[in-house]
Amino acid sequence: AAAAGASSSAPLSVIDKRRKHNVHPARHSVVTRPPLDPIVLCDIERLLASFEASNLRSLASFKALSGQFRIRDLFLTFRSGERVPPSGETVAEYSGLLFEALVRRAVDLTRSFEQRLGSMYLLLLLHELQPCRPRAEIPVLESQWRGFEQLAQELRMPRHEEGFACLHALWTGHRLSHRA
Repeated sequence: AAAAGASSSAPLSVIDKRRKHNVHPARHSVVTRPPLDPIVLCDIERLLASFEASNLRSLASFKALSGQFRIRDLFLTFRSGERVPPSGETVAEYSGLLFEALVRRAVDLTRSFEQRLGSMYLLLLLHELQPCRPRAEIPVLESQWRGFEQLAQELRMPRHEEGFACLHALWTGHRLSHRA
């Protein structure tokens, strides 16, 4: 009883978590594509919110801000936090998960222009910084192309040349990959 009381304040092990959630080891399914750790998504949101609050819209200002956030470390989150251990996941596949999260933010029309611009800048920077060769492509679903087209229109209106150049680099540089 004393040991049980002592272990109740200690962190749960994987086996204890299965028991707590009534998951039998033989009956749970293998996760082949685990989601990103919520902490990673929170870090991305913090960076985008800081960019939005800065009132600076250039790629250079975004690079300076992202340097403070050490964005290269996002690739080091491959096996961290509460993330389910992947089944044969490569660094390129993990990069794809990061890219998918950013594409969703870049094309989400409910987000501010600044957050979508920051998401696009971050996509371009992470694509260049990814540790795997050949570089993983950025997956874009059929339904997400409209969001990129809307962003292109918004970049044309104030003649935001640098933002449009980044979007053009993503489009023409064989960085984006069409997914049905």
